[in-house]
Amino acid sequence: MGFAESGLTKTNALANKRGVSLHTELVDLNEASWENNKWDEVVCIFGHFQSELRKKTLEGVKEAVKPGGYFLAEVYSIHQLPYNSGGPKDLEFLYTPEEFMRTFEDWRIVLLFMGEVIRNEGELHKGLSHAIQFAAQ
Repeated sequence: MGFAESGLTKTNALANKRGVSLHTELVDLNEASWENNKWDEVVCIFGHFQSELRKKTLEGVKEAVKPGGYFLAEVYSIHQLPYNSGGPKDLEFLYTPEEFMRTFEDWRIVLLFMGEVIRNEGELHKGLSHAIQFAAQ
């Protein structure tokens, strides 16, 4: 089982434990079909992809979120490389705030934070990190 599958398994187990109903899907983003105005909210947590796929995915998210809906993200920034707290070790997979601002320039930006945060999310994401947190409607 890969990271994506184990993440969905954990998500569904936690939702079930708390009595929350949700729908998860495992999709190859290279082949994703982003239906227009389909989702109330899209969340991206540590979703790191090469720049071409990242741009395609952010554009897809923009199309798929319904008017008034939200996109929330927390990802490692390009400044994460010297930290030993997880994330990709290749600059190509890390984000800049400009990517979010460019893609969502016509949305209401609720939050844009880039800076140091402490993460304790298992062995792969632990300690002082450099992240971007983004929320837009």
